[in-house]
Formats: sequence, structure tokens, C-alpha cells
Amino acid sequence: MESKRYTLHVPLSYSQLRSYRTCPKQYEYTCIKKIERPLSAPESFGVSMHSVLKRWGELEMKANPEKQNDQRLQLFTDDDHHQRAVELSEMTLLTLWREAFVGAGYVSRVEQDAALLRGEEALKKFFVWWNEKSRRVLAIEKGFKLSIPNIQDGVLVGRFDRVEETDDGLEIIDFKTGKPITEEELAIDTQLSIYALAAEELWHKPVTSLVLLSVREEACTPQRTTRNKNQLKDALKTIKILEEGIASGDFRPTPSLQVCRHCPYRDICPASASPPTR
Repeated sequence: MESKRYTLHVPLSYSQLRSYRTCPKQYEYTCIKKIERPLSAPESFGVSMHSVLKRWGELEMKANPEKQNDQRLQLFTDDDHHQRAVELSEMTLLTLWREAFVGAGYVSRVEQDAALLRGEEALKKFFVWWNEKSRRVLAIEKGFKLSIPNIQDGVLVGRFDRVEETDDGLEIIDFKTGKPITEEELAIDTQLSIYALAAEELWHKPVTSLVLLSVREEACTPQRTTRNKNQLKDALKTIKILEEGIASGDFRPTPSLQVCRHCPYRDICPASASPPTR
């Protein structure tokens, strides 16, 4: 007897796969039941940071590519039908941060102000990293559809944070606001493998570098890696296994102290793991 497949109502994405891998019950709450919840402070901070780096990248792409490393470069944007000069400078970046900052999720104004200052310090570190070399920006926040046979609809959707073109090929950059991961985790990161597959399918150019860029007040830390054919095959197998779990409707929870501690649904999930009482 053939097992029944669970039909998704939205295209399959890496964020869905990540949620399911973390805990199938968390995936069910998020993607199936769509239980609304407020942003947490870390999520709010991450949204703000991605927003400002998106705007910064868009300003770069309006610049003359031959002068992208010139701090004095002036860009021209429409503002109420008037032309105003915008400088690719640290001050511009910090101004964008203050405009993009999302105040939701913080328990007090003190915590909110501390996050605002923390973001400023992080972006100062980012600006130093950005200014290290001339950059040819190919895409900012660009969506993609990766063709994958034998999964629902045959595609996996996603979005690149930033793509730069080099003399040798493409460099895919994914922004993070958390701590850098280990080299072992970097080598098997499924999201980076998806980026490599999607970029080559979209631009027909080799991906020479995959970068997790941790933008934090302590440092702006780029972690670089590549993918070989075997790693890409393993990523496709992982995607297929997770997709099959989702399609089967298997949403049994996999509780653990580490996962449940950070789960936004821990207060309503009956399987939520609690720390031992003393």
C-alpha cells in the first residue's frame, strides 16, 4: 500500500528544512499550523542587520563598478524627485542602521538602546571588512529556484544575501549575527551547499568561495569554504530525506534541552524539555 504524501501549500525552502531538522514539531507549529508569535530580541536584531546590509548592497550596485572601492564615491538617488548625493562611508552605513533598526522584541528601552549600540559597533567592523578590497556586487537579496528531481514541485526556493563576482568565479556571502561555527560545521552546512548548486544553475559560473560572514560587535569574521561534487551529492541526499519526512506528515517532536531552550513554542509544546529541578 502506497503511503500518503503530505502536500505543502508553499514552495519548499531551506528555512523549512532547517526548522524540520531542528524539530519536526517546531516545523509543524511554524509552517503547518502557522501559529503567530512575536519576534524575539535576537530575531529582531538579525532582521535589522539584514535590512541595513541589503540597503548598503543596493547602494553599491548603483555605483560605478570601476570605483566601488573609493570611499569618496558619490551615488545619486531619487528623493522626492530631487537628486541628493550619498557617500559610501561609515557614517552612511550607521545612518542606514538607525533607519532600519527594529525595536520589537526587546523587554525594555535599555535593552533596545544596548542593541542599537551593539549594532553600530558591529557595522563599524563590517565597514573595515568591506573596505579591504574592490568589490563587484552581482546580486543582493536575490531569490532563486533550485531544480531538484524527486521532491515536491521539483524545486527548492531560497535567497542569496550577497553575491560578488571575482576574476575566478562567484563568491557567495551569507550574513550571520551569531558566533562563528566550527570548521566541521562549515564543511557540512547544507545551506551553503544549496547556495553553491543554485548559483551555478542560475549564473553558469563556478562558485569559488562560500562565505559565512559573522557580523558582531567583537569582530566581522568571514569563514570561507568550498564544495566538491561529493559534498553536493550528500547535500541533495539530506534535502531528499528531510523532504520525505515533511511529506510523510511525521511531525513527532525531538526534544532536547539545547533545542527547547531556544524554541519559540516551548511554552505551548507538551514535549518541551525542561532543565532538571534542584
